[in-house]
Amino acid sequence: MHPTIWQLIFVTLIQTVNSDWLAERVAFVTKQVREQHNKSWNIVEVDACRLDPAVHVAPGGCMAQEPMSQIEDVGFIHVVYTTATASHSVCGPVVDAVYNLTTNKTVFKSEPFVMDDQCFPIGIENSSRVTISEAFQLAQSKADLSTFKTINYREVLYPCVSESTVIFTTDDTKIDYGSVFVGSSSRNVCKSAVTRPYKLPNGSEPTICTEPDHAPQCFK
Repeated sequence: MHPTIWQLIFVTLIQTVNSDWLAERVAFVTKQVREQHNKSWNIVEVDACRLDPAVHVAPGGCMAQEPMSQIEDVGFIHVVYTTATASHSVCGPVVDAVYNLTTNKTVFKSEPFVMDDQCFPIGIENSSRVTISEAFQLAQSKADLSTFKTINYREVLYPCVSESTVIFTTDDTKIDYGSVFVGSSSRNVCKSAVTRPYKLPNGSEPTICTEPDHAPQCFK
């Protein structure tokens, strides 16, 4: 089963994420995962919202909850891990971790969550990355984002995407496209996961990445 753009666009190693309020709590979960499972589990995806949607059940999950206006409003973090690395693709199950900040409890499930098998090498950058807080400030100033329902931090794993991205999903009527994407290295604020032109090692740009649906659409 191949991931969709909302299931698995990017993956990330938490060591490469600049420290801020949210990243510190994700690091806490990662430490528990590695201690309990005795493997170098790396992050596939991080998702965060105000409340645990499994406890506060409503149609739409996190999107049905009250919007957040600051990063510290997050009360629920969901993290998915794999043993894949930037250079080595591993096919196997993932570990699913859910952390409730209100109860300070983490629940783990050692079974596939996003897909049957994780078979993708993960794209890791060594360049300086934007923090979640900085990304929110950029989204506020360039896209006029005021509130958000979820935060996602994901790494490179999708055609024409060349950097990891912080994603703020919102029901703000000013944001008619639903989400604001902030490039972790370029710091571009865009309407899709493509936050800058995609270049091959030889400097050329694939034809598909020049098409309107795959070209960057960013705020000035």
